[in-house]
Amino acid sequence: MKPMPLLVTSIAFVAALSSRSEPCGLQFDGTNPHTTGCDANAITVCSTLMCDAWGMICSAKVELRYSTTCHTAWSRLSGGFQGGGISAERIHRNQDGCTYEHMGFFSAGYSNQLYDGVGKSAFAHGFAQSTRGEVDEDGDTCSW
Repeated sequence: MKPMPLLVTSIAFVAALSSRSEPCGLQFDGTNPHTTGCDANAITVCSTLMCDAWGMICSAKVELRYSTTCHTAWSRLSGGFQGGGISAERIHRNQDGCTYEHMGFFSAGYSNQLYDGVGKSAFAHGFAQSTRGEVDEDGDTCSW
């Protein structure tokens, strides 16, 4: 059987970065944008098409979402995925490193949100890999 070091490494990496169980400390940190209602007026600030290392396969998109009412940001993953495997979307606040991540199995989804108001900025990151390890796609959005 052919070894799958990329997949094993990626699963360990994603598991290590999975969503925090406690908030980072600011208002709305670690909360769900849907259950708080913050997604009701959200806009997509920017998005990035996720591609493999060779730029040959670009099938999913990571978006930086922003609520103009709650002043929060979160990441959203969408699009077609090649094969079955794992996917993750992560939001990261630049000032203090507060990070939330959601992991799925090549499915669309979104992370918990964090406060992104005055004096704060964040970016979103997306990742996807097939079960055989041959399709790695990832990308970062702009900071907002």
